[in-house]
Amino acid sequence: MSIVKMNKINIIGLDGIKTDLLKRIMDLGVVEISSQDSKLTDPEWVSCVKKDGNEEEVFAFDVRISQVSEVINSLEKYDTSKRPLFNTRKPVTNDEFTEALDKNDHVIEKVAKVLELNKSLSELCTEENKTEAAILSLKPWVQYGIPLNITETKYTNIIIGTIPAIVNIDELKSQLFNATDRCVMDVINSDKDQYYCSFICLSEEKDNILELLKQYGFTPVTFKELKGTAEENIMQYENVLKDISVKRDTVENSIRELVS
Repeated sequence: MSIVKMNKINIIGLDGIKTDLLKRIMDLGVVEISSQDSKLTDPEWVSCVKKDGNEEEVFAFDVRISQVSEVINSLEKYDTSKRPLFNTRKPVTNDEFTEALDKNDHVIEKVAKVLELNKSLSELCTEENKTEAAILSLKPWVQYGIPLNITETKYTNIIIGTIPAIVNIDELKSQLFNATDRCVMDVINSDKDQYYCSFICLSEEKDNILELLKQYGFTPVTFKELKGTAEENIMQYENVLKDISVKRDTVENSIRELVS
């Protein structure tokens, strides 16, 4: 396979023929127009060149091109039609291009619709990830029967948290018992990294208990704005995931309809 040598060219013309000149170059189909921004800071050119006044228009077109590209990539994920082995660009005549421009408003409308659907999918994905993370954080506490929003009673404090797995848990229980016989410790769960524990102590002894627990790497855990037990909250979150799945299917079906 032979390689054609590429040549670099500079074309200088009057501003009045700029549009026609660019059209002719594009019609040739053999010239790739590259950015000339470097000349704006080149000492040899800086006094001779300046940017034209179409920056905002160019930026607007770049944004639209980016949006259309995003939409095409999105639609391709849902396109089940048979695809060619090699993707090739279809030649477009001037008449076909003009006809496409006449349908531009329709295309913009479709692009906006797909972008809105993509936004909905992204929001659903974020909500799904957040919900799954919440479930994972609650699973170690499934066997904890006290509602998570209850952290104290009239005379006691309820503390939950984690302790590193390297800690000798029996030694901790012994030290805790030596410090006070009015604290109840319960190991709710454990894994290779840590123990999940709860402590019920007198309110007046809370600070001393926490000071002792800190020596063993204790980290308090709180579940803000959650009411009910861990198991009840997991069930609620699982229902949320089901709703998200239904909504996602609806959005994806809407995108598939646009593909066809």
